[in-house]
Order: sequence, then structure tokens, then C-alpha cells
Amino acid sequence: MRPPTARGSCSAGRLPHSPSAPSPPAPRGSGSATSSSREEFDTYDPKENSSLLPYLRKRSEIIEIVGARDIIFALSQLGVCAAFSRVTNQRICFLNGSPDEVIRSLFYNKNNDSLITVSVYGSENFSALRCRTTRIEYIRRGKPDAGFPLFETESLRWPGFVEFDDVNGKVLTYSAQDSTYKVFDLKNYTLLYTISDKDVQEIKI
Repeated sequence: MRPPTARGSCSAGRLPHSPSAPSPPAPRGSGSATSSSREEFDTYDPKENSSLLPYLRKRSEIIEIVGARDIIFALSQLGVCAAFSRVTNQRICFLNGSPDEVIRSLFYNKNNDSLITVSVYGSENFSALRCRTTRIEYIRRGKPDAGFPLFETESLRWPGFVEFDDVNGKVLTYSAQDSTYKVFDLKNYTLLYTISDKDVQEIKI
């Protein structure tokens, strides 16, 4: 499963061209993220990851690192995300909330000091993007389940997508099911605009 790509100033969550369940790539690299020459953070922990699907428990390379205040988030190629404290240099928690959750992308929302995860789930055949926001304060306390889902009314199945524009403070979603683009406010996730037109090929903020 390929990691989502970023376009312009946006962090984007997109599904691969085929909506079928992803084939886990062969593990590469050490699966660890180094924050400095003296400290090393490792997302691999077979004991704590025992509740995940078998292939998610394997070691794989880090594809994305996000810094948010005193926390570092590391996302592995297989879709496992861990939070580490810059203060104690210890792992705080894993952000995968269910055994079949594969996290595709991370976005730190500076507007409300929260982390947004974009995930797919095995129960949905890995075919729909699901967004969730969790305040950094809760993650710091080791309570990643204290967040809440975003854009639940949107059908973000392939080739639908979601993009976060940090510069303009907007979120763009596309529902392929009804050819509808929607723009949300990144501060409070309220709906700002809706554009429904099958002839629209692309929208840029």
C-alpha cells in the first residue's frame, strides 16, 4: 500500500487505484525514527501490538514523521502510528484504535492543537478513508481514544479523497459517489462550501 501524496501546501489522504485490500509490503529498514544523534524511537513492539492484525505487527520502515509541540509521531509503511515524548524520550502510545485500522496519513492541526489521522479499515475492505481528530493534550496523557471522527457524512471511497490546507486553513473533500466537493473550516470543521458538478475535474484552494 503506497503512502498518500502531498500536493502543494496540502496534506492529502487518497486511496490507491484499486479499492481491494492492500497487500502488506515486505518490511524494510529498521522501523525506527531517530530524533537526534543520541535518541532513537522505535514503533515496533510485538507485545503492545499483539491486538493488531498479524501483518501489522511486522517491522517496517518509517514513511512519515510529524512533530507537534513536545510529541513526535512516527507512521510506519504498514500503517502503525506511535507517539513519543520529546521530554522523556519514551513511547506514549499507539494511535491505531482498532485491530484492523491502517493509518494512511497524519496531519497536525495547529489551529486547535490536534492530530488528524486518515485511516482505512479491514472491516470496510480498506476501501474508504476515515478521518479522526485527537487533541495533543489527550495523546500526551496516553488517551488517543479520546478523539472523535470527522466528516462522517462524506463518502470518501475511491477515488474520493480528503486534503488539508494548512496555509489557507481549509479542508477539501471529494465524494466520488455523488461527484461532490466540499470545503470545511480547519479550525472547527464547519462546512463552508459545497460544489456538486460531474463536469468539475479538479479544485484548488
